[in-house]
Amino acid sequence: MLDTVGMPNEERMRLLLESYAQAIWETDEAGNFTSVISSWQDYTELIGDGLFINSVLNSIHPDDLEPTARLWKESYEAAKNINMEFRIKDPDGEWQWLNVLAVPIRDKNGVVTKWAGMNINISDRKKSEMETTAREARFRALTLATSEMVYHLNGDCSEMSVLSGYGFVRNTHNPNHTWMQDYVPPEDHPVLTGAIKQAIHEKSILEMDHKAYFADGSIGWVSSRAVPLLDSSGKIVEWFGIANNITERKMIEENLRESQKHLETLVAKLELADERRNTFINTLSHELRNPLSAISMGLTLLKDAAPGSGQADKAHSIMERQAEQLTRLVDDLLDVTRITQNKIELKKQRIDLNEIVYHVATDFYSQFADKGVKLDFTLNPDYIWMEADPVRLTQAIGNLLHNSVKFTKCGDQTKVSVKYDRENDEQVSIIVQDTGLGIDPSFFSRLFEPFEQADASLAHSYGGLGLGLPIVKGIIELHNGSVHVFSDGVGTGSQFVIHLPVQKDRAKTIAQKENKMVEKDAHSLKILIIEDIPDLAEILSELLSHLGHTVVVALDGPEGIRKAKQCLPDVLISDIGLPGMSGYEIAEEFQYDDQLRNTYLIALSGYAQPEDFERSRKAGFQHHLAKPVNLESLKMALGEAYKKTCP
Repeated sequence: MLDTVGMPNEERMRLLLESYAQAIWETDEAGNFTSVISSWQDYTELIGDGLFINSVLNSIHPDDLEPTARLWKESYEAAKNINMEFRIKDPDGEWQWLNVLAVPIRDKNGVVTKWAGMNINISDRKKSEMETTAREARFRALTLATSEMVYHLNGDCSEMSVLSGYGFVRNTHNPNHTWMQDYVPPEDHPVLTGAIKQAIHEKSILEMDHKAYFADGSIGWVSSRAVPLLDSSGKIVEWFGIANNITERKMIEENLRESQKHLETLVAKLELADERRNTFINTLSHELRNPLSAISMGLTLLKDAAPGSGQADKAHSIMERQAEQLTRLVDDLLDVTRITQNKIELKKQRIDLNEIVYHVATDFYSQFADKGVKLDFTLNPDYIWMEADPVRLTQAIGNLLHNSVKFTKCGDQTKVSVKYDRENDEQVSIIVQDTGLGIDPSFFSRLFEPFEQADASLAHSYGGLGLGLPIVKGIIELHNGSVHVFSDGVGTGSQFVIHLPVQKDRAKTIAQKENKMVEKDAHSLKILIIEDIPDLAEILSELLSHLGHTVVVALDGPEGIRKAKQCLPDVLISDIGLPGMSGYEIAEEFQYDDQLRNTYLIALSGYAQPEDFERSRKAGFQHHLAKPVNLESLKMALGEAYKKTCP
């Protein structure tokens, strides 16, 4: 240890400086050395006579040469303190870091008379700094390799400093006392504040996912994790944390959740559809077996009953009604399929809605009367003109009345009314209201779905496939209308309201429409039947013979062509789905044959979709009847045939 006790102050200062610096020197005002005091003997060899800067530049590191020379010149010319750091080569050829400190010495007039300076070897300090910098660089590289943002929080998390990842968050001013308001949307403040309080209280890692404002102005998700640093007393002094953008991950998770919900919904729908299918199959089996059983027993009775007896007539009536019921079931199945597949084409014309409702109500009057239910209907005093398909509207209104007949009992009442809406004179309402069974309001949303029954326990009691109301809904929506149901519950009756758009014209008069059904005398026609089901061919032959026609029967296409050439029929009634040769091919054969070309072709088929009618027309059929055919439709087709073939 250096003992400076008893030394003059100037000597004491010199010794202290020599122990601290590797060289102490002075120059004149021009920068020429005047004295050099050095405790580092090897270092003195680098300093000779002349300008200080020239001596230094001889051994300075090339990378430090230009900035050192510039700083010396600027400081010397401005006569201000000099503080330079640069590398210089020692006699062993090693680069050492040197810190040169110099101050100008002025006289009493402020004129620089000399410079005093010292050189300090700072190689150890620089080495330590560079090692620390390298460690920090490696740590930061490692941190940034695993995270997109590095931040620092003070002990109570009231201040944040973003250490790296600038541009990741919306703003980056440091230190930031409003970091939560600047970086986090308000809806996440309560949760984040609660997590911070808990982490501070437990001195645990602060970790959570939350929304954040990003630098581009968007809002995304970040995953943040901060570790507390404690002092010796266990107090949190700061937090060091990292954050990553997890917006894409959150979106994937959300999509997965939505997909899961969608799949669960689909599974529920499939399970419901499967349940409905099973219920429908059971119901269909029940509904088909009833009329088939009645028809079968009726046939048995007809075998034993005397022709023309009361028993025979009763059996005939029962079989006729049950055949109509079977036809209705099949028609409903076809219609609901067409509606769900959007294959119904409306044949619109200008109609008076009052007239449609009147005819439907009168058609159902006897059914209500037979059951002891009073049917009242009130028409609008004005004509209600609209463009609509009269057949389909008749079907929709008829389905509502059929429903009302089914779910009312003796003593109940049904009212049908037609009126303009009070708030919209371009819309009209058809209201069917009864005092019957009623409907549980919880079932309203499902009531117009196919194969649904408002009360499954009553399905067998009242019959039906649950297709009537879905058909009503489909037909009315095709007319740009809507249908709604109202009921206060079981036992309170129900009300169905159809809303339809109409024309504003409320003319009090109407041109008389001719509605004449031209009755023609029965005329005998020569008819060829081609049908591969013998029983059906036989019963149709018997019916046509009973009507006075001459009938020939063939069970397939080739046989039919041969017999046609022999008898030259006026009319051909042919099935479409025949084995070997289809009805379409038969129609083509007739058109190519000069002898058969003028035969009137009628298709009789179980194929009854709109596309089936169009295909038979293109094949050459002039008429298409759907199985089972009713007598009136058959008579009408034969009447057309007579006009064409026997004018």
